Amino acid sequence: MAFLSNLFGKPPVAPERIPTDIVIPVFEQDAQFQFHSISLEITMRFDSVLDADKLHAALWKLLERPGWRKLGARLRKNTLGRLEYHIPARYTKDRPPVNFSYTTEALKISEHPVGARLPRPTGKLEVFGEAGNFRILTPEQSNTTLLEHWTLSDRPALGLHISTFEDATLVTIVWLHTVMDALALRELLRAWQAVLDGREEHVPDYIGYDSNPLAELVEPHDTKITKQIEQERNKKSELQQSEEYIVAPKLLSHISFARFIFRYIWELIWYPAEEGRMLFIPSSYFSRIKSSAFADLASLPKEEITYNNSTSKPTPFLSDGDILTAWTMRLLASTNPQIANSHPSRTIALMNVFGMRDLLRSTAPQLLPQRGAYVHNCVTTIWSHFSVQGFLEMPLGHVAARIRADLVVQSTRAQVEAGQRILYANKGSALYGKGDMALTTMTNWDKAKLYETDFSAAIVRGKSGKPDYLHVYATSARGVAVRGSANIVGKDGAGNWWVSSVFRTGSISAFVRAVEGMA
Repeated sequence: MAFLSNLFGKPPVAPERIPTDIVIPVFEQDAQFQFHSISLEITMRFDSVLDADKLHAALWKLLERPGWRKLGARLRKNTLGRLEYHIPARYTKDRPPVNFSYTTEALKISEHPVGARLPRPTGKLEVFGEAGNFRILTPEQSNTTLLEHWTLSDRPALGLHISTFEDATLVTIVWLHTVMDALALRELLRAWQAVLDGREEHVPDYIGYDSNPLAELVEPHDTKITKQIEQERNKKSELQQSEEYIVAPKLLSHISFARFIFRYIWELIWYPAEEGRMLFIPSSYFSRIKSSAFADLASLPKEEITYNNSTSKPTPFLSDGDILTAWTMRLLASTNPQIANSHPSRTIALMNVFGMRDLLRSTAPQLLPQRGAYVHNCVTTIWSHFSVQGFLEMPLGHVAARIRADLVVQSTRAQVEAGQRILYANKGSALYGKGDMALTTMTNWDKAKLYETDFSAAIVRGKSGKPDYLHVYATSARGVAVRGSANIVGKDGAGNWWVSSVFRTGSISAFVRAVEGMA
């Protein structure tokens, strides 16, 4: 009967608009399809008992501050189907700024049948289980994981779920990707920590409350350029006005894009399910990977190497992120038969997510102030293209050097603006490569320094207020797949790396065997 009711009943509708709510349109860059199609959860394990009420109260207090109140908004769609923030005039128990829940267990976390399986460093390279299996530890009563769970309810944009044990605490934060990216989460955590510590004078100003500081950069595709924006653009250098996006020739044509989408849909029809794994890379093991990557540069032409020119004698440069990206994505590709067994000339496109905040603070025209927290999405993509054969057979250091070189070239202000113009001219969807390419995505959350979060002021019992472990779990809307992607979650306090990956369900065994063979 419930099925018939759902089938023939009235579709759910959003709650009535509260006349006193402050309504702010969701900024263009936050309203992109890929953002409102994915919700994110980060769970941090603290090997101390924390005061849940104190944590909750500090976050509530932060979200009462000017600007920061926006994070307590309700997401709605207007009559045109566009997303808006509806911010209560005041927060109350009936309409709080955060969706909070709390559970407590009268046992140690190691005695809990699920909690005991949360990953802990073993000293060796190892694959741990699906992060979603641990969601039972941080029960979310309202189950806000899809866009409609927010737009068709009066739930706040942020969820906070805390579970305490006799010797540990799990803190989970839930949000729709529309609300913020990883570096915005860092700003939120730092501001929250400042309130918790009683250092409210250190809470930064909130940037972008009701006006979009990136309006010029991410001009909506369906509106005309305003005279003000046109005047600002005329002030830019001729290089910025005329420079072509370096990967523009690889932009998929309508036919190639249709071919890519057909293959994408075909995959989802036959293999709809996907699951993730967490990879633990000990610091000692990564040191060997890093040494090998730098040694490989000796056989690479100098013009293909990026140099660190900050010293009197320039030296070859690769970041830890470059090396981890190259190593991880090659491991994923080599254990994925759809890629490894494809034609050697098939294109692999690596889409590397790049944060724009520092660039927009340090180049003209300056769109973000040097100080202040921009708690929205502020990312673009850096593209690297390889053949399957080249990607799998090139020395690791050569792949990492290509990734670094592509980042250097594509991360200038002129290149970022050129890429953004194409993105919004294509209504937020621009892919580069070929119609039959294998598309992979890497995000690096290490820059968010999540392991440096310090909730010591909330300790009830224990010594450390920093997380000993954390994972990120993503829920995507139906028809949206994130398989083939990886996320550098970060480096823990002992220097070990944690990297999560998403696979088509049933295709993980080869990856696990490969890791076991390298351990």
